[in-house]
Amino acid sequence: MDLFFFLLFAVVSVLGAFGVVLLPNLFHAALALVTVLIMGAAIFIMLSAEFIAVAQVLIYAGAIVVLMVFAIMLTKKIQRATVRTHNEMVGISAALCIAIFALLIWSLLQTPWVTIASEARGGIPDVGRLLLSLYVLPFELVSVVLLFALIGGIILAREN
Repeated sequence: MDLFFFLLFAVVSVLGAFGVVLLPNLFHAALALVTVLIMGAAIFIMLSAEFIAVAQVLIYAGAIVVLMVFAIMLTKKIQRATVRTHNEMVGISAALCIAIFALLIWSLLQTPWVTIASEARGGIPDVGRLLLSLYVLPFELVSVVLLFALIGGIILAREN
């Protein structure tokens, strides 16, 4: 059953990656990127790395892609009808994608994979304890920087 779900997540992730490269609309490509990142988080959950999966969804799928979508939508040149937003190198990017995919499959089949039984150390409660004790100052500094970025984005959006 785990193999089925892994293959499902992997196939959807690869299809989403092809969508990122091949979709002509930048907004649709960004949405395909969200699919890839969520499938990566699902694979992390299968590996019992819940913290990395949550960080993947919150930071990459939540923040970075939203920032990219805002940049796409707030750029005035893209909103004009005279500017082409389509990828002009679809054929080259598709060929490169297929070549990289074939190289990855070849390297997966050639690698002698060794599994090592190890104990899982740490987890979300341990990371939370460290963030609120030893690393509380960097944690709060990051929140202040993100707050300034949010206020700056609001100011830039309101001027238009």
